[in-house]
Amino acid sequence: MALGSALFHFALLGCGDPSPSQPDAFIVLVDAAPECEKDQDCDDRIGCTLERCIGGRCTVFPRDSECDDGVFCNGFERCDPERGCAPPEKRACDDGSPCTLDRCIEEQKRCEHMPRDIDEDGDPDGFCVGGSDCDDNNPLRSGRQPEICGDRIDNNCNGRIDETPCSRSMHDRCEDALRIDAPGTYLLSFGGSSQDHLFECVGSRVRDLFVVFTIPGEGPKDVSILARAERAATYLALLNTCTSPERECRSGYPARLRLRSLPPGEYVLAIGVAGVDDEVVLELDWGDATPAPPNETCTSAAVISVPMGGSYRGSFVGVQDDHAPPCGRASQGDLVYTFDIPPGESYNLFVTLSSPTSDPLRFSVLRGCDGELLRCAHGTPARGRVHRIGEGRYYLILEGPNEADYVLNVAFEPPSDPVSGDRCSSPISLEPATPYMGTLLGAEDDIEVSCAGSSAEIIHRFELTEPSDIELFAESSAPIGLALLRECPPSSASSEIMCRVANAPRIRAFSLPPGVYFPVVEGWRGGAYRLEFRRSAPRPIIEAMGNDDCSRAHPVGDRGGLFSGSTSSLSHNHNPTGCAVRSNAPDAVFAINLSRRSRVIASTHGSSFDTVLYVLDSLCTTELACNDDTASGTASEIDTVLNPGRYHLVVDGFAASDAGSYLLEVQIETMP
Repeated sequence: MALGSALFHFALLGCGDPSPSQPDAFIVLVDAAPECEKDQDCDDRIGCTLERCIGGRCTVFPRDSECDDGVFCNGFERCDPERGCAPPEKRACDDGSPCTLDRCIEEQKRCEHMPRDIDEDGDPDGFCVGGSDCDDNNPLRSGRQPEICGDRIDNNCNGRIDETPCSRSMHDRCEDALRIDAPGTYLLSFGGSSQDHLFECVGSRVRDLFVVFTIPGEGPKDVSILARAERAATYLALLNTCTSPERECRSGYPARLRLRSLPPGEYVLAIGVAGVDDEVVLELDWGDATPAPPNETCTSAAVISVPMGGSYRGSFVGVQDDHAPPCGRASQGDLVYTFDIPPGESYNLFVTLSSPTSDPLRFSVLRGCDGELLRCAHGTPARGRVHRIGEGRYYLILEGPNEADYVLNVAFEPPSDPVSGDRCSSPISLEPATPYMGTLLGAEDDIEVSCAGSSAEIIHRFELTEPSDIELFAESSAPIGLALLRECPPSSASSEIMCRVANAPRIRAFSLPPGVYFPVVEGWRGGAYRLEFRRSAPRPIIEAMGNDDCSRAHPVGDRGGLFSGSTSSLSHNHNPTGCAVRSNAPDAVFAINLSRRSRVIASTHGSSFDTVLYVLDSLCTTELACNDDTASGTASEIDTVLNPGRYHLVVDGFAASDAGSYLLEVQIETMP
């Protein structure tokens, strides 16, 4: 029976451990409580309540424990005696202090409040009690840093620059370089070092030290240099003298530099570190000179036996960039292999190219040295298959960084056809509202999409005969990429309409003109997936302009709408607190006026940047709902129930640089 609305009286139960059927509290219906003779007369059909007939009147016991989803950080679920389990109230880990960085730790079921130390240099922000950091975005400036001589920076945050006393690290200048005359491992301390050398390979200065090493005079040597920090990127620059231009420059995690047949003599090494690390391990080694590999061009290509194939080892050290295959990378050295398929024979070619140090490599399979590209693959490792190659001469061009060794494995297999949908010439058709179950097993990487990198893909197609809004939804047990192309293969970046990566990526595109479109599913693990395509008549898109803050919020109608705009010309006025860090990105504001209790669904699918979406109250001060990324990628989505009143919906960016054009879809459904 329905108990109807009434005034409630709340009370807690007595002490002791509750039984599974025991409620968390009880509510007595004071006014209009139905009379009863037995418990069954009080059934309110709400699963989280326990109803009892006490003293001839119905008493309701809401049991919050029946609503608990076991997740700490998403808030505390309560049992509403009128409506059942209510959405969780957000658990606010924000303690309201700008001097703490707050986060929720699900594993430990607790909130953590750390002193505000953005640059992680161990010194909290100087505006906060206990902190002395005058620049919390720069780990080289704080009240705990020594003043460094001659860098024109207030390192110790005392308001003075380069004052006496100041310090300078040993070997901070090239004239005071550490001298090394034997291979070995050396620990370098960067405490007190300044920024003297401009590393040309990255175009920036970082804290640096200098080393001079000597190659003995008995002949050229192959030299290997590695600079490694615990948490930061390192830089290496090789010079002939302190004042000469760089011979070589590298950066990385770690930075590595390998040189073939370096003549005897002295060389200068500038070593840099980016970040808070004060120690860098330098490994310096040299040995007998080795000749450069001979197979740098098609005319000197190494021959692969057919159908034996084989495994080949080599190095890109000292290799020049002689070729420019269609999918090649400029400035990387290349090596060439070749093979001939005899008349009347046909094979599948399977190639794997890997690096012992996990460097990214790539290869191209060409029919003729400058002919048709049959396969391009890159990655760590790079691998790919070419189906049914017949009579002719083929070339395999390898590319990799100058420091990398490689292992090339080539196998010739019995011929077979590619799987369905593996190429743009044979896409799999999609029909609206008809799910397609597919697999990436056996697929190759034939095209590039922006969000999925080098991975195998299956290509689909659908045709629109009239302007339409469309939705694509994919599901897989592992993260997959979902892209929508205007043409296949894509001829330019504008060929791609949208690309998303997630376990369940979703693409929504509005007012697409008639034509043929190509959904592409990409995956790294080659598993099964489900793909569904839906279309609908286009909704009008309302352009929002000037909605820079709550006082100029763009109105949303009673039934919602589809809005477009750009945050690039707007300013930063609001910050999310519940689902993202304070980003300082520009934001756009919309106003929602509800005359009745309503369900509000808002999403930014189709936006050009990483969005954050949140709801503020009528005063634009209290956050009521917030979402950063959905399961379908960097778009945001909010689904919440709001009481009558005025609310503000804010489209924001995740980071300060996240700004640009956005699409905001708002749906409003009146609740009973």
